[in-house]
Amino acid sequence: MGKLQQFSITFDESKDVFWAGECVKGHVVVQAAEDMKMKGLWLLFYGHSHVEWERGSGDDTITYKATETYFHHEVTLFGKARGQTGDSVVLPTGRHVFPFQYQLLAEGLPSSFEGKHGYVRYIIKGTIYRPWKFDHTTKTAFTILDKSNEVLQEGLNRTHPHDLAQASTTPGCLCKSGPVELQVQPDRSVYCPGEVMVITGNLNNDSGDDVTSVEARLVQIATFHGNYSTFLQEKTKTIDAKNIVQRVRISGCKRGQSLAFSSSNGAALRVPPLPPPSLRFCKIIDIKYQLDDLQSSTNQQPKSLLHLTLAFLSRLPRHMQKASTESAASGTQTTRTTRWVR
Repeated sequence: MGKLQQFSITFDESKDVFWAGECVKGHVVVQAAEDMKMKGLWLLFYGHSHVEWERGSGDDTITYKATETYFHHEVTLFGKARGQTGDSVVLPTGRHVFPFQYQLLAEGLPSSFEGKHGYVRYIIKGTIYRPWKFDHTTKTAFTILDKSNEVLQEGLNRTHPHDLAQASTTPGCLCKSGPVELQVQPDRSVYCPGEVMVITGNLNNDSGDDVTSVEARLVQIATFHGNYSTFLQEKTKTIDAKNIVQRVRISGCKRGQSLAFSSSNGAALRVPPLPPPSLRFCKIIDIKYQLDDLQSSTNQQPKSLLHLTLAFLSRLPRHMQKASTESAASGTQTTRTTRWVR
């Protein structure tokens, strides 16, 4: 770096994850081997979301994209502010520490998110502006978690049982073999990162094939909304991206047999850190989660049977912990059943 030996941004107490409404605190360190002449040292706090993807190829390629900005605020730590007139200033040789703090909005900030076609990001960018010379920059990211008060209320309602759902598939020929029936019951419908989802249920195999295994997948489905503009019109399009964030394989059973499964035979998975569903305050990215159950047989490809919509929260308040405990104690569970005939 020559004159500049260190230019870094550090968070106080190494904390880089914040709830909306908290204050981001830290300091910028500048260590100069000799005096540095500059216009100013600026720090930019920037929160935004962006989506982008392409369709077609060559001259027919269409790029869909969209951007939202949640905050864009710059402060001057040393010298002149951007656009301010006046002579340059000199930062003396040595190590300099500039503290900073930025108050986050309590509302209007979606949770941080990284997806296949888009993201929600929050960054701090430091700039040493030197007229007629190359600027020095440094950048760091931090995470914001939405308290999701509205989602908490919605999630509380989801602790009640879903209606029983059934689905069946029938081959295009007459078969003498019977159905395979799968019944699945997650212990509840609302989870927080770090919690264990216990899956109970039954597998009844009256078909002519062995069921080698049942796999439960926790799937994140992100929907991205982008625009494509021409002189004549503007097109809006959406695209989905599925991501398997966790999975667990449960034992199968022989033809003509049945299996009851629970956490004792592998039917449990731990919920990883996830942004809450809906990604409220972001209009260009939607998120939802579902539990997919797949059945594998000896003579067929894995077949998706069940899709249960689930809610995931950033944290679980005390009143909801109590409601969830009471719901589990009373035996209220989410149940779905599916049958198909071979």
